[in-house]
Amino acid sequence: MLKYVKSDIYDVYLYYKSLLTTVGYSSNTNQNQMGRVNRNIEGAFVKLMGENDEVPAYESFLNRFELMNAPNLLKKYTKQYKDFIATEKMKLDRICLIEEIILQLRTRETIEGIKLNFLGNNYVYARCPYYRRDTNSKDIRTMVDNIKNLVSPFSNMHLSDNIDDISIKFLESNETFMEYAKNKLKDAMMVVIKKNIKKLNDLEAAIVLREQKEKEKKIEETNKTVAKKAAAKKPAAKKAPAKKPAAKKKPVAKKAVKKVEKAEEVFA
Repeated sequence: MLKYVKSDIYDVYLYYKSLLTTVGYSSNTNQNQMGRVNRNIEGAFVKLMGENDEVPAYESFLNRFELMNAPNLLKKYTKQYKDFIATEKMKLDRICLIEEIILQLRTRETIEGIKLNFLGNNYVYARCPYYRRDTNSKDIRTMVDNIKNLVSPFSNMHLSDNIDDISIKFLESNETFMEYAKNKLKDAMMVVIKKNIKKLNDLEAAIVLREQKEKEKKIEETNKTVAKKAAAKKPAAKKAPAKKPAAKKKPVAKKAVKKVEKAEEVFA
């Protein structure tokens, strides 16, 4: 079991999946709020790392056992597990964000389960299943059109001359309107996707910066270690012998000076 702690991210996913199985989790039990299962709003890592305000699966796993009186071996590997999560959390969050974008793009390519509703007596809005990790609601909603436009002869979406004909059943059976609603939903989805792509770019930049700093730190530590070892092997430098002080000149005796002066006078 512990081999997954030192393996790659996919192995971590398999490990977490086995944990969820032990607590009775099944992806088949997760139904969206529209009363049906949609595979495009169910992720893998997003479940393991927690959605919205949910407690991540790894935290639940750690909190299921009290370590106060645990044997040292268990404490050792529990610490190793925690350290791995702390070190790799940014990368795991990156996987979750990529997974969220994939789910959203899949939904955009295969929109299904579109539902229409009236907002008051003025507007028609559409909704369909759509995954967003930071919300409890797993759908997306957008305004489609003003009801008045649907009965206006000057509108591109003129469907009837009588406003009483405009009902949800009438609109859902109209292929032109449903295609129009689908395109509106696609536009709304792309707004969310672009925001997530920006988040992903920012997160990847942060990961690169952190890795660069860690690399620089390791190089600095290595250089210090090498310098320390080199200093330990280097023999101590021998001290140069002290220089003898220069001999002082003896002062010339006064008598000798006088004799020289007299001699000079004789030969002058």
